[in-house]
Amino acid sequence: MAGELVKKPQKLPQSITFRNKGLSINSRIAYTNAIKDYYRFIKENNLDEGFSSVRKWLDSIDNANTFNQRLQAIKEYLMKRFEKESPAARIELNDFFSSIKRIRPDHEIKEVDYLTRGQVEELAENSIDSISCFVLALFWTGCRISELINIKINDCKVNSIVSIKIRGKGKREREVYISHKLYNKIRETFQGKMYLFENKQGKSYSRIYVSRKINEEARKHLGVEVSAHTLRHSKAMFLKNDKGLTPDQIAKALGHSSVVTTLQYYFHGTPTAEEQGIE
Repeated sequence: MAGELVKKPQKLPQSITFRNKGLSINSRIAYTNAIKDYYRFIKENNLDEGFSSVRKWLDSIDNANTFNQRLQAIKEYLMKRFEKESPAARIELNDFFSSIKRIRPDHEIKEVDYLTRGQVEELAENSIDSISCFVLALFWTGCRISELINIKINDCKVNSIVSIKIRGKGKREREVYISHKLYNKIRETFQGKMYLFENKQGKSYSRIYVSRKINEEARKHLGVEVSAHTLRHSKAMFLKNDKGLTPDQIAKALGHSSVVTTLQYYFHGTPTAEEQGIE
């Protein structure tokens, strides 16, 4: 990289492989997209592949989770790519990555990290029908995007409201709910035979595609960056601020394995004297 590892001019390779052969499909997709983003970055900024451009690319990332994921992705990629180089070169590469420290995520959800119900409705109203459905479903169910795109029609039970069986992390099951109006809009828009959200090939949507499209609509109509996961945070803050639910209730609604996770993300700050009943 810094010396003998630099290969100019460097273009995005046709085959992107990683050192860790045991990566999950989702991790492999995320890592591959990270590498593509790195090559896009060096092309747009007229940089050479090397230690300097890797560091500049990482420095351009504000979100701690994204930084850590992309750091691991580029490390796995370059360690694989240069695994047959000289020992000195591989030591140099390893030393470089050892010099970059992961960022400890700030779990506290701030105002900029979520949308109000009004903003969610504004985004849905102005987006194309398919993305509008995703926006509303993600907000009202509080689902992770991976949970939402895998909902099957037979997971939905239509009564006075529509209850949906979700299989979350650790194969834990819970129920989430949407209105008849939203359910009917989704069925009319996607016309799925197996999945509630089904593409024209009869398969579930890619989570990366959905999140990217939501962000495109949010930048256009709200002027902010929004991911699919932002809508999950938005539901949690709606339950806390608008509905006054307890941490335990919110944890169950979102499918958190522990209420500690809910407290870390959504309940922070020292209560005021007034809130503590001191007059």
